[in-house]
Amino acid sequence: DSASFGDSGVKMVQCCGSDLKYERIINVWGTLLSILMVLSGIIVCASATQVSQAREFMIGLYLVLFGLFALVLEFKRFESIVQWLPAMDTYFGKGFFFIFWGFLLFKSSGENYVGWVILAILFLASGICYMVAQFILPDGPIHLMGDDRLADRKAQDTLRTYENESTPHEDPYLANISHPNA
Repeated sequence: DSASFGDSGVKMVQCCGSDLKYERIINVWGTLLSILMVLSGIIVCASATQVSQAREFMIGLYLVLFGLFALVLEFKRFESIVQWLPAMDTYFGKGFFFIFWGFLLFKSSGENYVGWVILAILFLASGICYMVAQFILPDGPIHLMGDDRLADRKAQDTLRTYENESTPHEDPYLANISHPNA
């Protein structure tokens, strides 16, 4: 599916209903980052063996929980999350999410210091790539359990159809309310 872009003859490829190669690559990469978050959280929790390491244990626990949260979001789109946390339904929001966790993964000392720094840089670079993707890819993130962006586009087209009609539709909720002037 392509559409002409002005009189220049340039064809613009539409994301939904056609090739989703780049969106799938980003989706799989987000899944891998989420799994890395969970695994690194488990490692951080397991390495916090003393009471003085409670901070590291909490960061590890947060890594596990938010890694699972991000993993679930890569598979399915939840309307409640889109409603209350709309940033996670954009590449820019997901990029900020991974940058935040990248900074938390930096360790100032400890075992395998270089490995943690490399992991943090990976998260920071991935977050920046997600933010750049926001401006390159025409639609928001897709999910592994289906391309629900097509449904979003159909819902918006239906809404536009109702907006363009000349006669307004009667609201069934307001139909049962008696007006004080009537």
